[in-house]
Amino acid sequence: MTEEPTYYITVEISPEVTGSVPVEDLIRAARTVLSLENAAGPLELSVVITDAETIRGMNRTYRSLDAPTDVLAFAMREGTDRFVLPTALIPYLGDVVISYPNAVEQSQLGGHPVRDELMLLTVHGVLHLLGYDDQEKAARQRMWAAQGRALRALGLSLQV
Repeated sequence: MTEEPTYYITVEISPEVTGSVPVEDLIRAARTVLSLENAAGPLELSVVITDAETIRGMNRTYRSLDAPTDVLAFAMREGTDRFVLPTALIPYLGDVVISYPNAVEQSQLGGHPVRDELMLLTVHGVLHLLGYDDQEKAARQRMWAAQGRALRALGLSLQV
């Protein structure tokens, strides 16, 4: 019998966020993506829920876009030159940063609960950590297909 990979997922909530964040659902969303994508564990990642101004500043700093956004992903495994970690350390996949106010707004526009939008953004961000891209049409189609599989596995029927 094959043992399931171990995934260590933390959710951090900025003090500026004033709303209910379904921490266990976000962990389940991240774990579902990792499992469906057969990500070799153990792996560690973080999901950070923050305010609109913080994520806008990150978007400006790291993407040279002075605009709000809903989710950013900071992968620790990009490129071909990877550090070799001691075997005792768990590889850190990266961070998914989500704007809570954007999630609220998008959930209202989409007519679904904020919880579902936060789970969608978590799925989207984790796919980016795994190397998916949505800039070019063909890559976007692959990413949207993977995103759809994860959302269905989570029991969500969001139109994205």
